[in-house]
Amino acid sequence: MASGLLGRRYDRMFDTIDADGNGVIERNDLERLARNIVTAAARDTDVVEWEYRKVWDALADEVDTDRDGRISREEFHRAMESRAQDDRLIERTFRPAIQAEFSAVDADGDGSITRDELVQTVQQLGASREEAQRGFDRLDQDGDGRIDFEEYWDAWLTQLTSEDPDAPGSALFGMLR
Repeated sequence: MASGLLGRRYDRMFDTIDADGNGVIERNDLERLARNIVTAAARDTDVVEWEYRKVWDALADEVDTDRDGRISREEFHRAMESRAQDDRLIERTFRPAIQAEFSAVDADGDGSITRDELVQTVQQLGASREEAQRGFDRLDQDGDGRIDFEEYWDAWLTQLTSEDPDAPGSALFGMLR
């Protein structure tokens, strides 16, 4: 299992996805996460749920070797670690889902996420308002008060691959040090 900051990031991601707290990730956990994002953004889109199902399929295909429909914390770490080593695999597995997520969070459809849009969504996923606001400040790399898709994607990449505690992705699921 990954250790250090990256291991703690994977644990935070796992805990966020495992909404029912049963210690494993199942397909319905990712579907619930997608619905929470869409609900927070007040948008009616099935695309996020569809793309999250594809993430589930990719992860389960690789690490759910006993085919019980459950991914343990250790299996999740293994899947994340393999993707952290291969940019193409990260792209294939996550970019379409992150693009759909971005579009859902961008409630007014203007191609960028405002502070209010991000804060509302991150709070729906369990972070405090203060944590969500700090997260926005970290993701808004150019300081223009908006997060474009490349800033959002860069944050996800650092969340998945970087041991740097100051990387923008450190704030996606709440601050970790």
